[in-house]
Order: sequence, then structure tokens, then C-alpha cells
Amino acid sequence: MRPVTTDQAIEFLNEISGFPGIHAETTFGELGLDSLGLIEWITMLEEHLAVDLDVRSIDFRLFDDKSIAAVLDVIHQHAADN
Repeated sequence: MRPVTTDQAIEFLNEISGFPGIHAETTFGELGLDSLGLIEWITMLEEHLAVDLDVRSIDFRLFDDKSIAAVLDVIHQHAADN
């Protein structure tokens, strides 16, 4: 798995959301994304960057109040552990 940087994730969110002022500490809850929206965003990010983030068995319901940077950290740690 090739890691996705926070800057790449933010740039992509800016492209697709139109939400002003997205930064590393913005939470997905602030963007109005629930766990299903987060999964959809990850799928689109994987396609956009041609990466496989290997997010099987991650419970996305825990991420509503997590920042973009924190979610990427969890995803990267999950991939490293598997």
C-alpha cells in the first residue's frame, strides 16, 4: 500500500466537496460525512490516486469526530499491521 499524504487527501476533499477551509484537523463530522460518506470518500480517493488503502475490517463509525490526519493515521497503521 502506498501511503496517502494529508495534503493529497485535503486537496481531493477540496475538489469534491466545495467546503471552504478544509485542513488537517477538520473532522469528517464537520464536513457532514457519516461513516458511509467516509467509505465513499475513501473509495473515490483510492480511484483518484490509484492506490489501495486496504481498509477491510476498520469500523468507520468511530471516525465521525476524527480529523482527516487522524483517519489517515489509523488507515496507515491498519495497513502496516496487516
